[in-house]
Order: sequence, then C-alpha cells, then structure tokens
Amino acid sequence: MSSKAKAVSEQEGHAGRAVEEHTVAVLSYGDTIGVDTAEAPARFLILAGRPLNGPVAWYGSFVINTKEEIMQAVQDYQRGTLLD
Repeated sequence: MSSKAKAVSEQEGHAGRAVEEHTVAVLSYGDTIGVDTAEAPARFLILAGRPLNGPVAWYGSFVINTKEEIMQAVQDYQRGTLLD
C-alpha cells in the first residue's frame, strides 16, 4: 500500500495531478499539495528556494555554476582543502 499525493497547480493542465512514490514535483508560487494517508503513513520532503536564474553545473554531489568551478571543487576535495 502507498500514500497518494496530489499537486494542485494554478497552471493550465497541471491541476490535480497525482505524484507517484519516489518522484519529484516542481511547484510554483501559489501551488498546493494535498496528501491522502488513508492507506499508509506518508513521508515527504519539501524544499524551497529562489530560482538561480543562471547556469548550473553538477558532478555527483557538487553543484556550482560552471564546469571549471566543478573541476576546481573536485580537486580541492581530493586534496582535502575544499572548505579552507
């Protein structure tokens, strides 16, 4: 058994969509989430933040703006100087 969640969006064509287990739903300002836990307990994580409005590069758990910054971060991590 699984719990069901529905993301309700103000955007046309998105209202009342079910969100399946182990998936991500990206919501916008004004959207709501409804959770039905009648069948089983539910656990979920909600993250919020402002849009970056810029380039995003990632490698594993490193998320920065450019590929060059990623390469530098990986080198710093390998040397043990990432947080210096």
